[in-house]
Amino acid sequence: MNYNAQFVKRKMDKWSNYITEFELPAYKDLPSIGLYMDQIITLLSQYLGYLPNSYELNAETFITANAINNYVRLGAIPAPIKKKYYANHIAYLIMICVLKPSLSISDISQLIPANLSEEELKTVYNRFKEIHKDSSVKLISHLQAIAGTPETDNDVIELIITSAVNTSLCKRFTEKMSALNGINDEEAEKIERLKHSKSNKSK
Repeated sequence: MNYNAQFVKRKMDKWSNYITEFELPAYKDLPSIGLYMDQIITLLSQYLGYLPNSYELNAETFITANAINNYVRLGAIPAPIKKKYYANHIAYLIMICVLKPSLSISDISQLIPANLSEEELKTVYNRFKEIHKDSSVKLISHLQAIAGTPETDNDVIELIITSAVNTSLCKRFTEKMSALNGINDEEAEKIERLKHSKSNKSK
């Protein structure tokens, strides 16, 4: 691999500053008027500018009309009203777009049910906004602490590998935590006994 370490450093600094300063809109700032599908897609692209668009990295656009229709069909978001989407729809879609790379729609729907009242949704969404901001700042600080500043090709490669390993571990942790949903005390004890039994057999 051949990297321009100085160019990577400039891009990394620019991205770090952007992510550190980036904030999701508060619920009160979401449009209260009804928007059509194409307007919703444009708005989400503005709100979530750090997610890849089709022209970047040969990535698929992170939100499409088909995807939104599918979320409605699966019950992940409320159905539009006369083909128009409102603040509650936008709040759900923002959270789904952020969480989708790590969680299935089924898992997201269990964490954030589509039948929340508006007051409940306001509370959940605004807390989600706070978590997103806090996580963004901590991520940048963590990467800078463990990877430092890339000066050579090898530094860039190590930075990419470090980021990939962290992503893999976080995704695995997320999957494990999501799998615990619905497990009662009796089932939890059974799993622990089974785990303990397997551990003793391997010794």
